Amino acid sequence: RHGVDPLLIAAVAEAESNFRVDAVSPKGALGLMQVMPMHVDDGVEPFDPEVNLELGAALLAELTSRFDGRLELALAAYHAGPGAVQR
Repeated sequence: RHGVDPLLIAAVAEAESNFRVDAVSPKGALGLMQVMPMHVDDGVEPFDPEVNLELGAALLAELTSRFDGRLELALAAYHAGPGAVQR
Protein backbone atom coordinates (compact mmCIF):
# COMPACT_ATOMS: atom_id res chain seq x y z
CA ARG A 1 0.00 0.00 0.00
CA HIS A 2 2.85 2.43 0.78
CA GLY A 3 5.41 0.98 -1.59
CA VAL A 4 7.67 -0.19 1.23
CA ASP A 5 9.35 -3.58 0.88
CA PRO A 6 7.76 -6.01 3.38
CA LEU A 7 11.21 -7.37 4.22
CA LEU A 8 12.31 -3.85 5.17
CA ILE A 9 9.29 -3.52 7.45
CA ALA A 10 10.19 -6.85 9.06
CA ALA A 11 13.80 -5.74 9.50
CA VAL A 12 12.71 -2.49 11.17
CA ALA A 13 10.30 -4.35 13.46
CA GLU A 14 13.08 -6.74 14.45
CA ALA A 15 15.59 -3.95 15.07
CA GLU A 16 13.16 -1.66 16.89
CA SER A 17 11.22 -4.10 19.08
CA ASN A 18 12.56 -7.61 18.46
CA PHE A 19 9.01 -8.35 17.23
CA ARG A 20 7.42 -7.54 20.61
CA VAL A 21 3.92 -6.18 20.06
CA ASP A 22 3.86 -4.76 23.60
CA ALA A 23 7.25 -3.02 23.44
CA VAL A 24 7.53 0.48 24.91
CA SER A 25 10.85 2.30 24.66
CA PRO A 26 12.25 4.60 27.35
CA LYS A 27 11.39 7.50 24.98
CA GLY A 28 7.77 6.34 24.67
CA ALA A 29 7.85 4.62 21.27
CA LEU A 30 5.16 1.94 20.99
CA GLY A 31 4.71 -1.53 19.56
CA LEU A 32 6.39 -3.55 16.85
CA MET A 33 7.57 -0.59 14.80
CA GLN A 34 8.22 1.63 17.84
CA VAL A 35 5.92 4.38 16.58
CA MET A 36 5.96 7.59 18.57
CA PRO A 37 2.61 8.63 20.06
CA MET A 38 2.57 11.80 17.92
CA HIS A 39 2.06 9.55 14.88
CA VAL A 40 -0.98 7.80 16.39
CA ASP A 41 -4.45 9.30 15.97
CA ASP A 42 -6.85 9.38 18.91
CA GLY A 43 -8.89 6.21 19.17
CA VAL A 44 -6.27 4.12 17.33
CA GLU A 45 -4.76 1.18 19.21
CA PRO A 46 -0.99 1.45 18.65
CA PHE A 47 -0.31 -2.02 20.07
CA ASP A 48 -2.54 -3.71 17.47
CA PRO A 49 0.08 -5.32 15.19
CA GLU A 50 -1.79 -4.50 11.98
CA VAL A 51 -2.23 -0.86 12.98
CA ASN A 52 1.35 -0.51 14.19
CA LEU A 53 2.81 -2.03 11.02
CA GLU A 54 0.60 0.26 8.91
CA LEU A 55 1.75 3.34 10.84
CA GLY A 56 5.38 2.32 10.58
CA ALA A 57 5.14 1.59 6.85
CA ALA A 58 3.46 4.94 6.21
CA LEU A 59 6.16 6.74 8.17
CA LEU A 60 8.94 4.90 6.34
CA ALA A 61 7.37 5.83 2.99
CA GLU A 62 7.07 9.47 4.05
CA LEU A 63 10.67 9.62 5.26
CA THR A 64 11.98 7.89 2.14
CA SER A 65 10.24 10.51 0.02
CA ARG A 66 11.42 13.35 2.27
CA PHE A 67 15.03 12.21 1.92
CA ASP A 68 14.80 11.76 -1.87
CA GLY A 69 14.80 7.97 -1.81
CA ARG A 70 17.96 7.70 0.29
CA LEU A 71 17.06 4.70 2.38
CA GLU A 72 19.98 5.09 4.79
CA LEU A 73 18.78 8.60 5.67
CA ALA A 74 15.14 7.51 5.91
CA LEU A 75 16.07 4.72 8.31
CA ALA A 76 18.24 7.04 10.39
CA ALA A 77 15.34 9.51 10.54
CA TYR A 78 12.94 6.72 11.51
CA HIS A 79 15.14 5.83 14.45
CA ALA A 80 16.51 9.20 15.57
CA GLY A 81 14.00 11.65 14.11
CA PRO A 82 14.14 13.65 10.90
CA GLY A 83 15.49 16.73 12.67
CA ALA A 84 18.56 14.83 13.81
CA VAL A 85 19.22 13.69 10.25
CA GLN A 86 18.68 17.17 8.82
CA ARG A 87 21.23 18.57 11.25
